[in-house]
Amino acid sequence: MSSDPAICEANELLDKKKFRKAHQRFNDLLKGNPEYVSCLESKAEAYFSQKLYKESLELYNKLIGLREGRITYRQSRAFIAHEAGLYGKALDDLNFCETIQKSNQTIYNNRAALHINMKNYEGAIADAKKAIDIDKNFANPYRHLARANLKNGNKRAFIQNINKAIKLKPSYAAAYLDRGIYKNDMTDI
Repeated sequence: MSSDPAICEANELLDKKKFRKAHQRFNDLLKGNPEYVSCLESKAEAYFSQKLYKESLELYNKLIGLREGRITYRQSRAFIAHEAGLYGKALDDLNFCETIQKSNQTIYNNRAALHINMKNYEGAIADAKKAIDIDKNFANPYRHLARANLKNGNKRAFIQNINKAIKLKPSYAAAYLDRGIYKNDMTDI
């Protein structure tokens, strides 16, 4: 989050759902400096929060052009592309990120989720396991591993991994939801 009062003001307008005024404030700031990185970041996040994925992706493209070495921009762009259903673009960005940071658990976790949406369950299992190898105390990869195993027909692995996700993060609503949704599928275990 930026400490610039003008950006804070624009973000407050967003919080109040005054989107036009907020974007106008961002645009005013960018007129003075079209490469104002903090403003571009905030505006991209604002577009994303409004589900304006195309606009958010365009700003992340610009940010990547300005700061090529910032892997976080590629990770953010991959997340937005994933949300927008642009799975190939998301996969390209996450694969690129992996070439730079092979020990980044978030890359593997996010790519596991992406593989599930792409119905590549073996890829999801492999990436979830890589994420777990890096950090065994993070719930998300266990959830992805559970979902991929269930899709592959391995209900026992689903139960084992979803329970691990819940144990690590009891408030993990998505994991509880998965357990509830698939409860009927597990009656024969």
